[in-house]
Amino acid sequence: MQRAPSYPVGFNDVNPQLLMHDLAIESFHRTKASMPMPTRWGILDTMATSSQRTSLPWSHRQSAPIRTAVTTASAVASALIGTMAHRMGAVDNIPYGLALALLLVLVSAWCSRSRQGVAGLAWHLTVSSTVTWFMSQYGPGGDVVIPIGFSVPMPYFTEYAGYFWLFGIILIQVILLLVPSKCFVIPEADGIGNDKRGARSRRAGTSRQTDVEKGKQR
Repeated sequence: MQRAPSYPVGFNDVNPQLLMHDLAIESFHRTKASMPMPTRWGILDTMATSSQRTSLPWSHRQSAPIRTAVTTASAVASALIGTMAHRMGAVDNIPYGLALALLLVLVSAWCSRSRQGVAGLAWHLTVSSTVTWFMSQYGPGGDVVIPIGFSVPMPYFTEYAGYFWLFGIILIQVILLLVPSKCFVIPEADGIGNDKRGARSRRAGTSRQTDVEKGKQR
């Protein structure tokens, strides 16, 4: 005669399906609490990278042909405006126009190297100096935009402002070519803020995970 299996006291009162369901749910929560959160961290990192990219100026985020076109337009504009402005105040030996013209070229050249590196600055130098030296030639009627070489005594900057402009526009950009590249990096403040927010979110997620584990242990 086969002996009937023995069960713990009260086992017959328990629904096996309900017991298996409870065990499966408990196992699921334990596994979920012990798993890291790479997906959530990955989303935060992706958001930070996207924000860093959009924090750059518009021209820095474009394709190479568009960035080259912006550099070309900037070089032409700085040469034209500087040529028209470099003689302001020269007759009074207060060459504020020359200072503003050279400052304009400096800013434009800095942006070109920040946007496209040494190649961009070299292209800016070529375009701006070509336009400036072309404008220094005599026009059809004998007029000249950059007068140099006076035959009569003139105030110092009236006589030499043209020389300062013609050679200064080249000298400034050559100096920028020798400056370390780290001086042309645009800081990405938004990215730093997102990194801090991402770190806080990670700490909060770790804290919640620890609370869940403590609750399961209880």
